[in-house]
Amino acid sequence: MTLDFNSLKLSKVVLIMAVVMAAALFAPGAQAQLPDLIVKVSDTTTDPGTQNTVISIFLTNYNDVVAGYNVWLQLDRPDIMLFQTDIDTSIDTTRWLCLDWEGPLCNDSIHVTGDTIFWRCDAYQSEVCTDSTMVPADSSWDFFHLAEWDFFYVDTNEVQIGNIDTVGTLCGGWEWVDARSLGGVGTDLNVAGIADLPAPPSTPGINPQQGGVLIKLLADVLNIPDTMQDRTVNVMIQTSLLSHFNFSDPDGSSIGILQVERPDTNYWKCTLWAGDVCMNWQRVSMPPADSMNIGLDTVSVIDFDNVWLDNGSVTVRGSKCGDVDASGLWPPDISDLLYLVDYMFTQGPVPNPEWVADFQCDGIIDISDLIYLVDFMFTQGPEPCDNAGCGN
Repeated sequence: MTLDFNSLKLSKVVLIMAVVMAAALFAPGAQAQLPDLIVKVSDTTTDPGTQNTVISIFLTNYNDVVAGYNVWLQLDRPDIMLFQTDIDTSIDTTRWLCLDWEGPLCNDSIHVTGDTIFWRCDAYQSEVCTDSTMVPADSSWDFFHLAEWDFFYVDTNEVQIGNIDTVGTLCGGWEWVDARSLGGVGTDLNVAGIADLPAPPSTPGINPQQGGVLIKLLADVLNIPDTMQDRTVNVMIQTSLLSHFNFSDPDGSSIGILQVERPDTNYWKCTLWAGDVCMNWQRVSMPPADSMNIGLDTVSVIDFDNVWLDNGSVTVRGSKCGDVDASGLWPPDISDLLYLVDYMFTQGPVPNPEWVADFQCDGIIDISDLIYLVDFMFTQGPEPCDNAGCGN
């Protein structure tokens, strides 16, 4: 009987692969459901005083087409970095319909759009439209709503518009993308986008994909000193207010948002007693109160099983060994060489910090450091201190 050792080796390989695949298939969590969305803020490093530092927001959408979004980001270290913003003037006109007139005075009013809205009926029940879609005025429509209003206000405000970059991103070419600092000081940035506004042309949303760059935000780093120990800025996605966190599909439905019931405690204080009987009640926010009741309130919450969020950070490096003239440029150039010569031989200014000229990391700045720099610049010698920074 002749054994074919090559066949035996192949059989072993096939058996091992089958065992590995079976283990992966039946391992705990191997068949766990993928989330609807993953939103991740990039981690990056930069240098003091750097302008236009890029903070990328990554998006993975496994199941739904994303046609709109709103994300609010906040920084925890305004002493290190701020979002890059420009001051702009915003003119906001609001229209109001009076509900209760008393002579020429309006006692009660509601805010209305003031626009004519056109609708196409998608489903009829007899002569009643049970489902409709808002459409442009120059398209085919079945009915319209002409808003009525009695007066309007024009508000002019200065707002901080965030500087963003959509070139090459998932929302590049969208019909509306906006970024504003809601706090007005650059420590936060509310970013929103809509792929297709209700007018031609039609712009598609983001088809299911993994790890694409949704948008790039620009930030400016301050000239922080090398003595600062904690040099990391956390870039956090805010989820406490759902009015500033939302991803929607082309139908306008929110992705990964749940409607849940939560206990709602109401407190009441009596404002008019007739003996032991209360004739009039007033609701108050908290005790002291004369009575209370607990009901259920339906609220919207993020389904964190299906929406995964990952905050990011920006870490600012200290001074670089070799940047003798503190220009922030790397690698060292002729200006660094002249600065060191001036310092060593003509009592020129001391490098700040001084250790950036200690190329050999021996604690002494002398002619050997100058030779080291010349060797690096002109004969492809080793990098100063391997750019590790002796003083850090």
